[in-house]
Amino acid sequence: MEGWVKLHRKTLDNPMVCKDADHLAVWVYLLLKASHGTCPAIFKGEKIMLQPGQLITGRLKIAADLSVNESKVKRILNAFKTDQQIDQQASNKNSLITILNWESYQKIDQHTDQQMTSERPTTDQQVTTNKNEKNIENEKKVNNKTSNAPVADDSKYQYKEIVEYLNMRTGKSFQVGSKDTRRLIRARINDGFTFDDFRRVIDIKSAEWKGADMDKYLRPATLFGTKFEGYLNQKGGKKIEEPGRNTELDETDIVRRAIEQGAGAEGFEW
Repeated sequence: MEGWVKLHRKTLDNPMVCKDADHLAVWVYLLLKASHGTCPAIFKGEKIMLQPGQLITGRLKIAADLSVNESKVKRILNAFKTDQQIDQQASNKNSLITILNWESYQKIDQHTDQQMTSERPTTDQQVTTNKNEKNIENEKKVNNKTSNAPVADDSKYQYKEIVEYLNMRTGKSFQVGSKDTRRLIRARINDGFTFDDFRRVIDIKSAEWKGADMDKYLRPATLFGTKFEGYLNQKGGKKIEEPGRNTELDETDIVRRAIEQGAGAEGFEW
């Protein structure tokens, strides 16, 4: 079944039709299923001609289509009939339902019909054309913006190296592809920090937290966040030697360790 029906605003003023959602659903269902013109049908084993506003259906069919209890559909149809919204002729299998005053709400006069026929295609065509042109223009802008945008060089951020080093030091399995982790690393690199700074922070906090209650905070969200610089400059942090890594100490490390072991700083030339 194709086509459309008019749903008059006065429907909202009808207390019977708008009694609840099921009443309104059944009413709209009848409107949509009713015949728009004369057409042949079989009712009570005889061929009849359905008139505009008539339909042949049953409460079982309505209940199934609308997922409404069958007994409630029966009560609703009886209420519509009592309220003179419909007329109903029942048979053993189904009913012939006539929506009263159908033409008063569904009929389109000749002037309106001609106006809709003559004006709607032009208006619709214009609106559709304008929308299509706008969509095409927007699509071009997006494509141009995408094509002209500089390609980001992610190699400088060393996501893989940083995350793998973190996993090695903490014994955890953080993902290189994590968007949040990449965002944090990118932010710190853009702040001017280096790969060595990341390793330093990981070394310091791993020595301090690993195996302790704070072990759970050995994660990108904590280490690479806004406290990154504080961790990097933390006093007393231990520099951890990794297997296979050059363990040669620089001058600053030698002095620091000597001082930690009790030597005075005045004995060194700076």
